[in-house]
Amino acid sequence: MAERDSGSRTPAEEQLRSLYENAESTAAKAFEQAVSTPSFGMLLGRSAENVAALSRMGSDVADLVLRNLRLAGRADVTRLAQQLHRTEDKLERVLQEIEQLRDELAAAQAGAAAGRAAANGRTGRSASGRGSARSGSSGSARSGSSGSARSGSSGSARSGSSQSRPRAT
Repeated sequence: MAERDSGSRTPAEEQLRSLYENAESTAAKAFEQAVSTPSFGMLLGRSAENVAALSRMGSDVADLVLRNLRLAGRADVTRLAQQLHRTEDKLERVLQEIEQLRDELAAAQAGAAAGRAAANGRTGRSASGRGSARSGSSGSARSGSSGSARSGSSGSARSGSSQSRPRAT
């Protein structure tokens, strides 16, 4: 085979190249005309709608396959997330109620202790008797056993009053 110079072309190559350039320019003009028409815009819009519909159908098929395989799909996960949020909200409300009830209980116990202290003062008990009654009830009530709070406060108050001073009649 004989090697050709890159600058020298055969008439067939030149004819083929001119046909290609002519077809390219003609196609470019035709595409410009097609794109400039309103029907091309409508065609492009319908194509976009079809692509979106195919995407949605594919997503629905994937969800159906997951459901038939008994696996959790997007809808299931979303539903469970909503249930979890509702449960967390309910738990938060229950905890707030518990804190409120604890505060009310502490206030009632403080009021009862103050009432006992005032009652001890009216019956004429000594300061040492009231002090032991107060320390016995508050320390035991904090530990959580109500029985020891009653026995601690009443036992020390009784023993202090009966030994230190006889009752006035």
